[in-house]
Amino acid sequence: MCVKCGFARGATEGDDPGALTWRDRETANAVRLNILRAILQPHGATAEPSALASSVRLSSASGEGWVSRGADDLWPLVDRLLGAPLDPLAPCYIEDAR
Repeated sequence: MCVKCGFARGATEGDDPGALTWRDRETANAVRLNILRAILQPHGATAEPSALASSVRLSSASGEGWVSRGADDLWPLVDRLLGAPLDPLAPCYIEDAR
């Protein structure tokens, strides 16, 4: 995912874990969670922080849920949750960007 969407791998799951402070990581995680919530909202799905460090619990409108352990498995789980690959050019995203 691109840096504009808040999912820059090096910035949050870092090549150098000592480069970011705890507060930097918490801020980055909050930004990522808010972006993910905005992406899932048109589909009736939700994202909440999990009890596991840097994990996210995804839930569908029907109540199905999965826990993502990080950026590597997040998007495949979102696709599974939605029942189809997420289309970043779908009208619900394009209209918000205008």
